[in-house]
Amino acid sequence: MKQFLRFLFLTMIMATCFCSLSKAQDPGWQNISGDNRQINSILIDPDDQKIIYAGSNGVVLKSQDGGESWRVVLFIKGQNMKIHSLVFSLTDKNIICAATGNGLYMSVDHGKSWKRVFKGKNYLESVCVCAAISNSTLYVGTKGGFFVSDDLGLSWRKEQGALGDQSIRALIVDTVTDGCVYVLSGHSVFKKESGQYSWQKTFSIIDREPAEENELEDDSAENDDPQEHQQSFKDLKVNAADRNTLFLATARGAYKTVDGGLNWELLTSYGLLDQDICSLCLFTDKLLFAATKSGVFLFNGQRWKEVYTTHALKDINSIVCDKSGNLFAATAQGLMKITLKDFPEEGLADVSDKVSAPEEPMIQEIHAAAIQYAELEPEKILRWRKAAAKKAWLPKMTVGWDRNASNLWHWESGSTTKPDDDELRRGKDFIDWDLTVSWDFSELLWNNDQTSIDTRSRLLVQLREDVLDQVTKLYFERQRVKLDLNDLRIEDRKKRFEKELKLQELAASLDALTGGFFSRRCN
Repeated sequence: MKQFLRFLFLTMIMATCFCSLSKAQDPGWQNISGDNRQINSILIDPDDQKIIYAGSNGVVLKSQDGGESWRVVLFIKGQNMKIHSLVFSLTDKNIICAATGNGLYMSVDHGKSWKRVFKGKNYLESVCVCAAISNSTLYVGTKGGFFVSDDLGLSWRKEQGALGDQSIRALIVDTVTDGCVYVLSGHSVFKKESGQYSWQKTFSIIDREPAEENELEDDSAENDDPQEHQQSFKDLKVNAADRNTLFLATARGAYKTVDGGLNWELLTSYGLLDQDICSLCLFTDKLLFAATKSGVFLFNGQRWKEVYTTHALKDINSIVCDKSGNLFAATAQGLMKITLKDFPEEGLADVSDKVSAPEEPMIQEIHAAAIQYAELEPEKILRWRKAAAKKAWLPKMTVGWDRNASNLWHWESGSTTKPDDDELRRGKDFIDWDLTVSWDFSELLWNNDQTSIDTRSRLLVQLREDVLDQVTKLYFERQRVKLDLNDLRIEDRKKRFEKELKLQELAASLDALTGGFFSRRCN
């Protein structure tokens, strides 16, 4: 009994040590917001990475020790107290703005004191979603339109025309390109360069004829229609290393432009699980991260890979990166942090320059591999026909061989004094052979082998069609399973496992028909 108890005690100690070691070796996501929950926005001081601002419902929190401790620096009053975004001034880091559901608040002393500098005339205009500051110019995007102040909030003017009544989602002021401004509404991207007076719509996800009075769609208010929500734009980011490269987050995936918004391409959604992207983040202008409600994903130029599936996040509102290589996620669980240096090196690719290579072979390649493996090439029939046509020029050769043995026997009689008298002797053998060469030139006009070839040809074509049909069905069934897998949320672990198992089964079937070509080509 004592030995059993001693063994049980040692086992418990070893298990405890193993769990501690596993936790130490598995960095994962760390909650650095303490008891604070429902974090909606994040702001990292670019000069001091330990200074972090976090916007929650009704308050703005500040930490000066990297999340070890927090204190409230701003209380929001009113019915809508959500902190939608926090931004520094592009020219003076002492100036901070908080876009809230009850107006725009600004601090000129690094968050020590705050003052509301904007409140709209109605409810929609009071809901400030985003803001930007450059020199003395202040930009505010609300649910009721886009506003500009040239004196840091003392006076305001509402943009007319294109953005007059648009519901604004995000905005970017690019001081490097002489104050070029990008504004993101619910369904369109607008751009105005320095010196221009009108806004240019560079991209819209809805294709429709321009209205008579307004050339743009009406996004004046939030639409709670789920179908409308699935078409909305969410976030916009610019690559600091290449100002003409921008990334757009939408409910249908991520878009990219390399010419300042003139042309956009939809990035692949493979591996994204949930295509509804709510926030984007660029680290060192090379690594593109996307946040959905079900997780944070990294784009490696070919596909998306989830950042630590073992520590899945839920209800993510936004993500940001600091210069030290830390990734932050504002979630309903709190402010989560992960160090990028702890992330596996695989997949950390340059999304600006990397040319995407197909992960899987095209259907034409698989068809060719299946035909070659089953020896069903159409050229096989042609070779047979050419060989049959040349048959008439070849002679028929016959070789004959015969052995002739004599049956004559000799009886010697007479003198008895001679030797070898009175003996029987057999005759000698004779060998006969012949060689015959003949041609049948009638086969130049018609060869009986052609009939056999025609029959074999029909059977070969039918067999080839059966193989190609089976390969085609397996290939596109695998594509459909991949799409179903992308649409699954991360919480659907069982369904995801079943879909992944089905992908492996279909891959094995394709390998069986192609002699392993499918897996070799994928690798």
